[in-house]
Amino acid sequence: MRWRNIKAVLKKEIRELIRDPYSIGTALILPVVMLLLFGFALNFEVKNVPIGVLDQDQTSFSREYIQAFDHSDTFDVAQYVTNAKQLDRLMKEGKIKAGIIIPPDFTDNLYRARLGTMTSGRKAKVQTLIDGSFSPIASETINYINAIHNTQVESLLKKANIPVDSILPIQIEPRIWYNPSMKSESFIIPGLFAVLLMVFPPLLSVLAVVREKEKGSIQQIYIAPIRSIEYLLGKLLPYGILGFGVLLLIFIGGKVFFSIDYRGNFLLFLLAGTIYVFTTVGIGLLISTLMEKQLSAMFLTIVVTMMPAMLFSGFLYPISTMPKLFQGYSTLFPARFFVDISRDILVKGLGLRYVWENLLLLIGYTITIIAAAVWRFKKRVG
Repeated sequence: MRWRNIKAVLKKEIRELIRDPYSIGTALILPVVMLLLFGFALNFEVKNVPIGVLDQDQTSFSREYIQAFDHSDTFDVAQYVTNAKQLDRLMKEGKIKAGIIIPPDFTDNLYRARLGTMTSGRKAKVQTLIDGSFSPIASETINYINAIHNTQVESLLKKANIPVDSILPIQIEPRIWYNPSMKSESFIIPGLFAVLLMVFPPLLSVLAVVREKEKGSIQQIYIAPIRSIEYLLGKLLPYGILGFGVLLLIFIGGKVFFSIDYRGNFLLFLLAGTIYVFTTVGIGLLISTLMEKQLSAMFLTIVVTMMPAMLFSGFLYPISTMPKLFQGYSTLFPARFFVDISRDILVKGLGLRYVWENLLLLIGYTITIIAAAVWRFKKRVG
């Protein structure tokens, strides 16, 4: 072993790192960033679940019952409604994840219990509507609602000087919407569209450009009579088509292997999916204008695409459980919008009326990313 040879290689590698500051940033900064993101974003608690309330009883007892939910850390009464149709609309729009319907005989049944006329067959039903499109939070929501319900009904009985026995006069009656069977596949597969399409198309497109940089063949593009946007679009289209194929493959796989019962307009979903595919490929092209080495480009692409798609899209963990800062941070990533679009169309069966806002945000994101890539590429040529 010759120290002179080792020293020569060491100096060469140091010079390479100095010439490529992005690699240094990847090695030193990104691990810290990932540590912080995982630490703040991974949260399995059910907190601040927005709920809607239809109080048909309108008594002090019913209001106190509702306050028990609103004062908990688990639920947040987002809106009071006057009819069931309003709850339906709020659920479809994603403004609430659960609804509570208090029957008009809520208080009467408490007093029937005091008079001893309440029987198990005449129990009143406090109906709860649960958004089952996100089954992990739906199942936990049911458990929390049951716990708060039982505790509060017992408290109301004691306050009314009614003996608390083994039979409570008012029962909870949950109804699961959109995913009654609570199949996890029904929310995982639609979310996978956003995650997988955020990983492979941008990774392939970034390596295609950076590979030319490493080989030196990119210099021919710089001096060739071709505009930057023409070159980038030539790179964008084939990987966009490939990404669209991945989209169809996931869709068919979900149907064949998991028997997913897709709902909604399939053409609308394909339109949104096509826009999202070109968004992800555009991200890859933008990264390729920043990086010089395939290895560092690959690591940066994974961190910029896959990690946010897993943590900040609502794929596995509800956005509402994150700190407010990270809820706003999640809007910087297109996977956040496409997860909502995918589940709204395929799970809830909603149409353009409910997804147009996220669709417009996705279109704006795509235009911005591609424009930034073109501008960056022109700067490199200049």
